[in-house]
Order: sequence, then C-alpha cells, then structure tokens
Amino acid sequence: MGLRSHSLGWVLLFTFGVGGLGAFGLDHFLTDSFERIEQTAMRKDFQRLLGTLDDAVAQRARGAREWSQWTELRNHLRKPQPGFTEENLGPHSLTASGLVWLALLDLQGRVVHTVVTDPSQDAQAIARMVLSSAKPSGREARQVPTERGRCALVFEPALGPDLVVLCHLSVLDSNGQGPSAGVLLTAERLGPSKLREMGERAALDFNLLPLERGGTQDWRRLESLASSTGQTTLWIQPGEPQHRLRAQVRDLGGEPVAWLELSWPREMRLQVDEVLRGAHRLFIVMAVLLALGSYWVVDWRLVRRLRSLKRQMAAARVGEDWTPRLSVSGKDEISELADEGNHLLQRIELQVQILAESAQTDPLTQLANRRGFDPRLEAALGRCARNAAPLCLLLIDADHFKRFNDDHGHAAGDRALQVLAAALRQVSRRGGDLAARIGGEEFVLLLEGSTAQVAQDCGAALQAWLAKQPSGETALLARPLTVSIGAAQARPGDTPQTLMARADTALYQAKSAGRNRLEWAE
Repeated sequence: MGLRSHSLGWVLLFTFGVGGLGAFGLDHFLTDSFERIEQTAMRKDFQRLLGTLDDAVAQRARGAREWSQWTELRNHLRKPQPGFTEENLGPHSLTASGLVWLALLDLQGRVVHTVVTDPSQDAQAIARMVLSSAKPSGREARQVPTERGRCALVFEPALGPDLVVLCHLSVLDSNGQGPSAGVLLTAERLGPSKLREMGERAALDFNLLPLERGGTQDWRRLESLASSTGQTTLWIQPGEPQHRLRAQVRDLGGEPVAWLELSWPREMRLQVDEVLRGAHRLFIVMAVLLALGSYWVVDWRLVRRLRSLKRQMAAARVGEDWTPRLSVSGKDEISELADEGNHLLQRIELQVQILAESAQTDPLTQLANRRGFDPRLEAALGRCARNAAPLCLLLIDADHFKRFNDDHGHAAGDRALQVLAAALRQVSRRGGDLAARIGGEEFVLLLEGSTAQVAQDCGAALQAWLAKQPSGETALLARPLTVSIGAAQARPGDTPQTLMARADTALYQAKSAGRNRLEWAE
C-alpha cells in the first residue's frame, strides 16, 4: 500500500472514529438530558392528574355540603319530622343530585336514615358495610367530623364495581354553623364515562384499578407525591412507546383503596430519537465531507508533492543525469526535503564529474587518457564531416624512452613524461585542441579546425620547446628529451580507427628515418 492508501485509511479511521465518539457522546448526553426532562414532565403530569382527581373529589364535596349544610335537615335530625325523609331524602332526590347512596347518623353514630337509588340494592346492608368497625374508614365514618368533614375515593363492593366518592360531613345549618346535629354520608359513583371525561379534560390517559389488580413487583419507585389524602409513592414501569405510572389512592381512614394508573406516551423520546437520527445523518455527512476534504488536503499538500519529488528523483536515477534540480510547490518541510535533495544531487553531480574526469584523465600527466580521448576524436570527426572543416592528428612518441628508464630510473622517466605533457599544453591552447596520453610514452594531439600547416607548426613548436628544456642532475630532465611525430589530416569517410592507423604509420616512418622528426601520412 502506498502513502495515498495509508493516508486515506488513517483519514477514514480518524474521521469516523471521532465522528463515532461524537455521535456516542451526543447520544449519551441527549438521552440523559431528555430522560431527566421526561421524568420531570411525568411527575408534573401525574401531579396534575392527582390535582384533577382532587378537583373532582372537591367538586363532589361541594355538592354534598349543600345537603349537609341544610337547616331543615339539621332540625330533622334533632327532632324527626313526619314526611321529611319521604319528601326530601328519597331515591328521586339522590338521583337528581347524582348520588347513589345516602345515610344520616346521629351524634352517637347510629344510622337514622339510609337510602339507595338502585331498588335492587339494600341501603341498610350498604350502611353496615360502609360503617363496619372492622375497617378504619368505617370507624372514622361513625365519628362526627372535627371540622366540616371531607370526601375521599373508595371501592365499596356493596355500591358496585366502580369507584365512588364517599363524603363524611357534619350536619350544620344553612350557614355552615354548628353545633353539629349528626353525620351525613353520601356516595357518588365515578363510572368509566366520568373518568373518561376527566381524562379528556386533563388530556391524560389514566385509569383507576382495584388494589388486587395492581402491584409493584416489576415497577421502580420514582418519588413521593402529595395528594389530598396525604403523601403517596409514585411508581414507574418503563416501556416503549409509553411509560406506566401508578400511585395508591387512599380512603377516609388513610388506607389504600385503589391504584391510580397513568399511561404516559413517550413523545419526548420519539422526538429525541428523531433528533438523534437527524444528528446521526448529519454526523455521517459531515464525516464523509471531512474525510474527503482531509484526504484531498493530504493528497494535494502531501502525497502529490511527494510523488512529484519521487518522479524527479527517479528520472535523475534512471537517466543518470544529476544536473536537474528538484522542484516542489510551497514552503514547508517537503520543500526543505527538496532543498536537501538538491544539495545531495549537487554533491552527486560533483562526485560524478570528479569520477568522470578521473576516469578520463591520466593521473601522472593530468592529460586526457584513452577513455577521454576516443569520444572526443569521434565527435570531432563528425563535426568536421558535417561542416567540411579541417582536422589534423599528431601521434607523438618519446624517443628511446625505454633506455631512458633503464639508465635513469622510472622516477626520472615519470618526470620526463610530465615535461612532455607540459610541452603539449603549451602548443595546444585553442579550444578545439586536445592533448592526451594514450600509452606508456605515446601521446596524441587532436587539432580540430586546423590545417596541415598549423599542425606542422604545432609539431615544430613542440620539438623546439623540448629542445630548450634544461637537463642534468638538478633539472627535471635527466638528459635531453626528443619526440617522433606522425601527422595525419582527416579525409572524407575517415573513422577514428583509420585516422589513427594513418598517423601510426607516419610515426613509424619518423622513427625509421632517425627519430626527432615529424612525418605526414599519405
């Protein structure tokens, strides 16, 4: 895998890793926040439900007080009047007031009168069950209220399967003044239709259940709430798509008589889920855009420039051309890397140049060697052929050089060769001239663009310069040094080999003719 693939992988890993962590953190934060908001809203709604129920009980209490605060009823309890109960406390009167049962008790808790609207029911039996001393509410109902009394919800099987509002009130005069003449008990049924009406009015879905139909085994305690009958514990059963909340409803004696259960739709949770889905989509889009943007930036600012740098370096390596310089856009670490690469290329170019010169230079005389001379000769012949220009070649050999070495030693022979090289440099000062050592004591002088006469003059100048050099024990030359020269002028169709062969033949003629002379090839 290349840098581009690695960078893409890391960008994707980082982007989606950070995006995933961000989405997880957002989920956790929003879920916790909305759960707290949800619980607060649930408490408020259940408290509002309790308030609605209390209002319903209070409304029934106001209706019951119209009966209990009635001077004629008070007088009747103190001194029964014939026909009063038949005229004012009959079933038709209860039905008109919405009551299902009524009982009058004297100050000693004895039932003076009781009536029920349903003719199939026994009012006395109902009174006995409601006032049963086995129940705290029954014992309290027999007592004269210390104040004006109160109302509470009860489940009384004798009155039917529905919840009823049972009011326990003092019988006072029409102004609500005492002293009390006895106790008034009224019962008003809260049937399904009335509960449904209360739920619609409060915009809450609730129900009242008997105690035996409820429980808290799979429920979690939430908190305590205040109601008209005292503190009650709120329980919750989490669920989807709604929670269920319940609390106990207490009777006049403070005993639980029913479960008030609220089905609370989790609209907030649905909203949170929708928000989270939108946030997840946004995170994905942002992550993709960020990944693409990051990849483009990495590719444009890093990978492409590095690949350009690589291509330039590969081209230099393959072409073995160290003269071009690396170039990348920008001013940063990559451009600094290119600068360092340029320093390295410059060093390589210098080293290659030194090696090339060393490979094409004779180390003793510092003239070109055979490797450096042959390409120059071939190129010069090509130029002369194209331009119809003259070219001459002088092949030079030191006379009796083996004897020179034998008589004076190789060190003296090396010095003699160095003197000969200096002489060649003296007579080959033009740009197209090239002096080279191509053998032990064999030298060559390439005169590009020179006529035969110029070549003749160069050979004579070489011999004259050597003749002027001092010799002896204190001089560079142990004895005088002479050279034999074979000269050849290039002809059409000449190759380096044919030109060198003709010059070599002329050199042989010069040596055969007595040495220290110049001969021209035919």
